[in-house]
Amino acid sequence: MVTDIVLSVLSAVAQQERLTISERTLAGLRRARKAGKVLGRPPVDVDMHKVQRRRDRGESLRAIASDLGCSAALLCKRARIDSISP
Repeated sequence: MVTDIVLSVLSAVAQQERLTISERTLAGLRRARKAGKVLGRPPVDVDMHKVQRRRDRGESLRAIASDLGCSAALLCKRARIDSISP
């Protein structure tokens, strides 16, 4: 019975700590946005027409992505968005 009480108290303390960490994180993000910080990954600019020309010559998406400094998954995603065949 004493063990159950101790575990319940520790569980409540852990839950409160998680909430505190979450609140602090959100406050820090709000403060950073207010200060003008740009959060997240920087956007990658890819010329999909150039990618399509290289694909038409038979180059693989991985080779093109490696040359452009991005991932093959990004090229596939952009091709779907632009309705270009990967």
